Amino acid sequence: MVEALSVVGALLDGLLLTFILILHLKKDDRTWTQRMGATFMLWFLLCHLGYQWASGAFGYNFQEGGDFVTDLMGVLVWNLWRIGVLAFFLAMFTVPMPWFKKGDTYLKIFVALLIINLLEAWFVHGTPAYSETGWGLWFAMSPAVIIMMIIYTYIGWNFLTSETSGEDNLEKTTDKAGLFAIMAVTLWAGKNWFDWMGIFTEGEMFYSYWPAYAHPFPLFTSLTWNFELVTVGLTLFVLFIGALMHLNKQGSKLLGGFLVFVLFAGMIRYYFYQSESVDYELVGSILNEASVSESFALLTHGVMQSLARPLIILFLCVKFGFVQTNHLPRGSRAMIIMALAGSVSTITEILQPILGISQLVSGFLLGAVLAFEIEKRVLVAMQPPEDDFNPTWIIEGDPKQLERWTNIGFAVFLVVATLIVVIFTDKGVA
Repeated sequence: MVEALSVVGALLDGLLLTFILILHLKKDDRTWTQRMGATFMLWFLLCHLGYQWASGAFGYNFQEGGDFVTDLMGVLVWNLWRIGVLAFFLAMFTVPMPWFKKGDTYLKIFVALLIINLLEAWFVHGTPAYSETGWGLWFAMSPAVIIMMIIYTYIGWNFLTSETSGEDNLEKTTDKAGLFAIMAVTLWAGKNWFDWMGIFTEGEMFYSYWPAYAHPFPLFTSLTWNFELVTVGLTLFVLFIGALMHLNKQGSKLLGGFLVFVLFAGMIRYYFYQSESVDYELVGSILNEASVSESFALLTHGVMQSLARPLIILFLCVKFGFVQTNHLPRGSRAMIIMALAGSVSTITEILQPILGISQLVSGFLLGAVLAFEIEKRVLVAMQPPEDDFNPTWIIEGDPKQLERWTNIGFAVFLVVATLIVVIFTDKGVA
């Protein structure tokens, strides 16, 4: 079941990556911030596809370790995750409201972040990791995600609790920033929320935890580790409260309901894993499944990891105009159908052992999607509103250069950060 889930997720990542890339290469009237948004989402999809492939989707698993090629792919996948974090970190102050007025400012920040992550790749995977004290110091990825989550949560909270919405162009722009922030928080914290609630003290958070005593900077590791715990719990709890307030005020049932589901599903998973009062035999007899905790964990963690993330990226790209689906109307419908098909088939496969649901339900539901053209409604719901306001933000410099150097920078980083470990380390990778 796990293998099937990862395969579906990897195929969906690959199809979505191709779909967005084709639309992104089309010439249209998108603003430079929208084009940058598409660039960031493409790199994140590449990161996620690399993880899916290398962690077992097609029979390969870098986590097993052992030989040179396996160790090399392990470093490559971690470097892809660094790019995935940087993509959303840079999107935070570029899309949809840029925090800078000069292109040089963005490039300086971009280069600085790449250098810091390059140093981290060396200290975590290279020779320093094998010294007597050890250097498993995630001084780039962990702080970046913590800062990103706090800022995104603040922006999302302001959107959910705002007394007014969309009354003028400024509010339309800030509303878009808030919605983008909420989806980013759900994407990054959703999976880790299930890790946190499900395993609580023993599970990994954003990235592998290196014990505080294993390197010369125990205080830094201890602080980032505990901040990661607080960040995941706090962000989703804050947005949960904000979603209820937003529901009460404007009736956004889809957004509010999804956040409420994520919160309670994590709590239920914690109950299955941690509570000593769970009568598994009784629960198993009712639900037709002996290992309820494992199945529910797969339903929450697996669906968020393999299916929700690509769908969130698709939503962001269409809703915020990063790509324009009118270039490929039939292709857009096909993409939505495949995304729905993947979701339906995976969820019913997970629910089959729990509730005894036949997998024929997958075919039935997919037939309903095609018969009632539900994919059209989903695509229409993703489209920006007719009165959508997309200001052409003024920037000093050539915005096309920003996109070009972003692609070059990520590609060079991926190669260099991987090669320095391979060339200068002869003991494998950490």
